[in-house]
Order: sequence, then structure tokens, then C-alpha cells
Amino acid sequence: MRVLYLAHNFGGDGFTGRSLVRHLASENSLLRRVAAVSMDTADAWARSPYANEVIAAEDVTVSEYDALILEGGLSFSDGEPRIPIGTIQGFVRSGGQVLVCDVTRQVARSDRALLTELAGITLALPEYGRGSFPRYQHDEAARDPHTGSYSFFASEMRVEGWPKSALTGIDHVLVENPITLLVQGGDWLATGNTSTVILESDVVVEKGLRFPWASVRQAGFGHIAIIGALITHDTVVDECPDNARWISALLEKFVLRTQEDRQWSGGKGPTDEPRRQQAIEDLPDRDEDQTLERKSSARLDVPEGTNNKSLELEVFKTAAAFLNADGGVLLIGVADDRTIVGVEREYKTARPNCDRDAYERWLLAALVTATKNKPAINLHVSIEWKIIEDHEVCIVRCGRASAPVFEYVNEAGKPTGARFYVRQGNATVLFGVDEVGPYEREHFRQR
Repeated sequence: MRVLYLAHNFGGDGFTGRSLVRHLASENSLLRRVAAVSMDTADAWARSPYANEVIAAEDVTVSEYDALILEGGLSFSDGEPRIPIGTIQGFVRSGGQVLVCDVTRQVARSDRALLTELAGITLALPEYGRGSFPRYQHDEAARDPHTGSYSFFASEMRVEGWPKSALTGIDHVLVENPITLLVQGGDWLATGNTSTVILESDVVVEKGLRFPWASVRQAGFGHIAIIGALITHDTVVDECPDNARWISALLEKFVLRTQEDRQWSGGKGPTDEPRRQQAIEDLPDRDEDQTLERKSSARLDVPEGTNNKSLELEVFKTAAAFLNADGGVLLIGVADDRTIVGVEREYKTARPNCDRDAYERWLLAALVTATKNKPAINLHVSIEWKIIEDHEVCIVRCGRASAPVFEYVNEAGKPTGARFYVRQGNATVLFGVDEVGPYEREHFRQR
């Protein structure tokens, strides 16, 4: 892996990320290349045996690398971007991996315009309170009184889905000046502890919930992460090598997912969420779980040979539950016993002269009607097809929605009151009225 580490010199001796790169080298076989932003930093790197080369920032060609780590935010001290935002966006969409590190309170203020521009691809921003001051995290129980750094423990973080695996083997990460991110899409990478509170101008505004300070989003073939805390400083990395192990694990997860996507798409072009977890051919043989459900039919009652609205409802409920959790795949045309039955027998029940394209249009329109949420269906649901054992299998891919998705159709296909479903394990669970609000605040983090 060719990693470009863009170091940032804040004037502090040793603040050059050398410790991070040294630990990365011990964790895997990354090929390190470092772009220095000043002569002082370049000299410091030149004395380091851990970088393959030191190059000037103006000589950087991002496309030559697989991953980019930006230390100290997005800009130089004069506010100019160290790498143009458009370049970063194109790099990610073409399959590059980007970590924007050390977005502290100070960086969140100075880089606000750049972070806002970049939010078009990250779908995440520091949560700003009054004026330009970002909200920040504090945890007296996890704070080192001498350094002011915080220990955020992997066992206490609210991280779901695939990013959770990057925390395997990590006890805690050590950070300084953590802020709170408002994540509108993508996945949380790290949160505070259960005892962490959120402050605005030194006043507690939130407590009792765990909010993200790091997030990632897949865009095109690549991934881009925002890490809203000081995490690359030599002092914190030397004190807590788990910082480097976590960053190393993230890079490896990003690259692996990109490789899987390229294989999935045959290299024809970038794919966005939902991500492919494995080849389509293997999906029918998987056990149903948090991200997989099988249905033999979306509406056809085979023994009766007629439409069954309760079968349609099961499809609507499953899709909504995936959208309200971490996304998932619904296979239509695969029975519970994993027999491939296909959906072609359903075509005539969808509409006259129905074929695959018409069936797909019917299904998407039905989902929009059932959820009353066209934006969520358009943004987060896609349909693909696969011929398996001479049958057409419909693959409905649902990403993680950025806001709650309700379902409004009953067993008879008639309008009804809003119902809220969430995927839990291999089950689709209906939440009670008193459960929706807390889940919404914790899972979607919308304001």
C-alpha cells in the first residue's frame, strides 16, 4: 500500500507524526511516503528512518498513492488548503482512502469553510453551536489531569456495523480536544464513553449519550474519514500505540472494501453504498443475519396463485428495518430453505406485460408509497439482478438512512399510521412509540 502522509508542523518540536509512521510500519507492510509542509518538518523527517522519502508539498501527486493521511486538518496556517478539495474528492471516488486527522476545536474553526466544502462527500461536519464554536467532548473520569488527554475505550464506544471490527484488539485510543461530529451519512468510527458529556462554551448541553468524534463514508470506490480529535501527535501515539493500531486497521479495512467493490463491479466504475459484503453468488447460502434476509416472493401467494398484500408488507418492513439500522440485502426469489425459486413467476402479478425492468419499477414505487419517503428510497435503495440456477433473483440493497424511515401500509395494503421497524440480528423488530425517540437520537443523531 502506498501511503502519503502529509505532515503538518505547528512549530512544536517533534510534531511531525514520526511516531505514528513508526508504529504503522510495525503493524503492517505499508509503504510510507511523506510530504513535508515546511523545511523544518522536512529536516525532521530526513532524520527519520521510517519514511521512504521526503518530498515538498508542491511536488505531491496524490494519484500516485493508495491512501492519504492529512495530519492537522485540511489547511495551512494561512487557511489555504494543503490539497485542493476537488482533488481529494476525485481521489476518493476513484478508489483512494483519505483520513483527515486532528480536527480539533481550533482546526474546526479555522477550517470551517473547507470542511463545509468537503461535507459534500463526507456528509459529516463538526457540530457548531453559537457562532463558529464547535461543541466538544469532555470526560472527567477518562481525563489525564497532567496532559488533558482523554482515554476513549473501545468497549464503551457506540460503533456498529463493519467499522466495529477495526476496534478489535484495541483497548482505548488517546485523544486531545475531541469535538462532536454531526453525521448525516456514512458510519461512526468512534464515540465517547458512557460517562462523556458534550460542552458548548464550557456549559454541558448533552449527557448520557455517546456521540461520534470520528466518522467515515464510502464514496465511489474509496473512503474518507474525519477524525475530530488530536490523535497523531507523537506524544499521544508514544503513550498509546493503540492509536496507530486503530488507524492501521482502518486503512486496511478501507482498502479491502475497495478491492471487494472493484471485484464486484468488474472494474466498470465506482459503486456507492450499500457496500458489497461478498459475491452475489454466495448470498443465498448465507444464514440470515443483521444484514441479510430472504423472501421467496414479494407478493405472489404460490399455493393460491394470487397476490398477497401481507407478503408485500413483509418486504416493506424488512427494507425499512435495514434503512433504520446499518443497511442490508433483501433477496427476493430465494426460499427460506435456500431453494432458488426466482421472481419471474411474479411478473404477471405486478402489471400486464411485466418483465424485469417493469418489476423493478413497480417494487421501487411500492417502497416509496409504503414509506412516504421518496428521498430515502432514491438515495439508499438499489436493485440488482442475478441469474442463479436459471432463475432471476432480485437483490434489493438498502443502505443506512440518514433519518428515520417509517412504514405506512397495513396487512391489507391499506394506509395506516406510522410504524417504525429496526433490524436486530436476523429479526425485523417493531418499536413502540416510547422507543422511537431515544433510538432516533442515539442512532441518527439528527437535530
